[in-house]
Amino acid sequence: MFLTRTAVLERMCGPLCDAVLDVAGSAAVLADLAGSNVLLVPLDRRGEWYRYHHLFRDMLLAELGRRQPGLMPVLRHRAASWCLDNGLPEEALEYCMAAGDVDGAGPCTGQTCTQYIRSSPVLSGYGIC
Repeated sequence: MFLTRTAVLERMCGPLCDAVLDVAGSAAVLADLAGSNVLLVPLDRRGEWYRYHHLFRDMLLAELGRRQPGLMPVLRHRAASWCLDNGLPEEALEYCMAAGDVDGAGPCTGQTCTQYIRSSPVLSGYGIC
């Protein structure tokens, strides 16, 4: 269940998995999986962020789609909410779009634009934000 349901995530950390699965303890599960060479690729040296090998993820998504197709948008919506709450609006937007959540994409787009403007020395100089 952990593997198939977290396959909706492009990259994952313990708190994001906890939010998507509505459980606690995902960081320990990820650490165990990383230690057992289960096609989990670490994305940082601290062992916080991971992703599945692309082919493995594709297989897991196909299995989830076959067994519980209605669950995929729910999981992606939870991922979008967590990303938006944790300063990752671009990722939140991707999850909203993948879930077909047009209404949820609005706030993600707004935060993404604001973040982009604030990080741009040229645009921020115009006092837009």
